[in-house]
Amino acid sequence: VRISVIIAYHGETKYIMDCFASLAEQTYRDFEVIVVCDGCEEPDVSPFPELTVRFVKQEASGSVAIMRNLGIEKAEGEYLYFLDADDYIDTNMFEQMTQAAVPDGVVYATIRHTWYSRKVHYDNGEELNRQNGTAKKDRFRGDCQNPYEFLIMRANGLQNVTILGMLIARSIVDENNLRFDEDFLYFSDAPFLLQVLAAAKTAVFCEESVYIKRKHNDPVNLPALVQVKDEEKKIFEGMRMYSQYKHVVPKDDNDVYFDYKFARFLVTRISWFILKAKP
Repeated sequence: VRISVIIAYHGETKYIMDCFASLAEQTYRDFEVIVVCDGCEEPDVSPFPELTVRFVKQEASGSVAIMRNLGIEKAEGEYLYFLDADDYIDTNMFEQMTQAAVPDGVVYATIRHTWYSRKVHYDNGEELNRQNGTAKKDRFRGDCQNPYEFLIMRANGLQNVTILGMLIARSIVDENNLRFDEDFLYFSDAPFLLQVLAAAKTAVFCEESVYIKRKHNDPVNLPALVQVKDEEKKIFEGMRMYSQYKHVVPKDDNDVYFDYKFARFLVTRISWFILKAKP
């Protein structure tokens, strides 16, 4: 088994060292790292000689979908794993996930959120997260073994439905010609995720594997897509995404999760316009 780790890099120099460190310390070593640079300089990987890193450069687009698709084209692994440059993962994640992996399947992991660097998080992060309320938001009371319920309902909003923390058999992507939809700036993860789940022969939850989603509040220099103030475009793009990809979800009890997440998104966004227009 060989994993291709695909990182979309927008110049998060102050965060990507933690990301690289978590890869360099993996107990499972059969993987490559592909860093797609979006109109920015390559990050310094010299502190991590144990990593096999390839860089792909493109003109600045701001599109995660374009960047990840470039990474897929360059990937040589049997499995794909998408990792954001400002996040990091537990050191035994790849070992645990490859043990759970099956041909033509996916393995999905636990996601934890933190405001802290890798050192602070592992030294005292759980206690700090309890104090600031982050740990409470990570609790999921649904069925973790149901990938549709877990991966859609755990997300804090439709825009946060994510492909992160998932090991995907390359055969699923190639045999079904799957790519991130480059027409979407804010909602490219959900369509790709839904198509992967529909095509996968099996989906396995690996609870002990943990992906650390690092939160930061820098809307000027490094804004997250959820922080971008573009409400009108987000509404229309979200509606278009739902309309185009709702059919991908199996017509059983699982389609209610996607319907619910979209309905809540729509009500929340439209409420914003109503409050703004209120005299």
